[in-house]
Amino acid sequence: TDWDRLVDVSIQGDYAYFADWEWGMSVYDISDLNRVRYVSRCGIEGLKAYDIEVQDNLAFLSIGSNDPEDSGFLNIIDISDPLDPQQMSSIELNDHFAREAIVDEDIVYVKGENLYVINIANPEEPEILEVFEMPVNIDEMCLIDDLMLLTGDFNEQNGMRSRCLRAINVENPAEPEFLGELNHEEDLRDIAVLGNLAYVTSGGGDCIQIISIEDPENLALAGSIWIDWPKDICISGNFAYISNNGRDNSMTIMDLENPLRPAVIEAYFVDNDISNIFIQEDIAILPMNNHGCEILDIADRRNPQPIYEFDRHGLNVKEVHYTQNYVVTNWLLNRTYSGFQVFDISNLNQPE
Repeated sequence: TDWDRLVDVSIQGDYAYFADWEWGMSVYDISDLNRVRYVSRCGIEGLKAYDIEVQDNLAFLSIGSNDPEDSGFLNIIDISDPLDPQQMSSIELNDHFAREAIVDEDIVYVKGENLYVINIANPEEPEILEVFEMPVNIDEMCLIDDLMLLTGDFNEQNGMRSRCLRAINVENPAEPEFLGELNHEEDLRDIAVLGNLAYVTSGGGDCIQIISIEDPENLALAGSIWIDWPKDICISGNFAYISNNGRDNSMTIMDLENPLRPAVIEAYFVDNDISNIFIQEDIAILPMNNHGCEILDIADRRNPQPIYEFDRHGLNVKEVHYTQNYVVTNWLLNRTYSGFQVFDISNLNQPE
């Protein structure tokens, strides 16, 4: 296959839907783990698929290219029959790519060079409600109720880019309103929110910034936590899980009972860089750069236990999706072959 082919995955029921790079959307039946089957495709021409999201009987495929002369698109696909998906519509963006989408009932927020707000109440005739222009680019986006948080290079003065967290009110999606921003000298990357606090990893430093979003018009630094080169952060319940790729590669678990003074309760060390981190209930999935992935039982936060390790040199897990009792990972091997694996973890003592 194309070396960078299966780039994103969403699961619904017994089917896995992949953003399949130059092929569009590919669908696989995963109901029988001993006989995973390719069943259908909804293709594209001349562009590449970057992201796929599924809601009810619809799939949303973000596509584009690296050529600034091209246009990006959001394709909406009817998947009521997974064996015969049908494209319902395609809406053109002014950017040359669409890299990620958040689906919120009848609204889709698409991350390109700018933020697109698209009404999908009638999926056969989607409508761009607003294009919220960004000075440079968006790294991460996080939707909390009617508040959209974005990290990225938003300010450029005297030829120097300034990293910041930006807050946008999307209560009225047709008229998103810029509320405020907080500039920072270091890279602000991944975002996780608990209550009125945003925890943002700092890509250029050894800390996580705690930012008060209680008054989005006046975002304020409320504290910081020393963490060795944090990359990704997830919050589940009152616990935060952070991937660290510094002097020691690990997943750090913090207790957020006191949200302004989090307490580190455990660090689970691994041999390789953690490229991302995924938490679902009492399961943690740790993709490793070029070394497969590891699945952990984290029911006891102070004593995570490995469930399954899939270690193969050169295997780069790109995305993870967990639903019901399945874990699906799509991977790239030595920049040459791509594929995916499905794990059944209904019995944590004997995963398949």
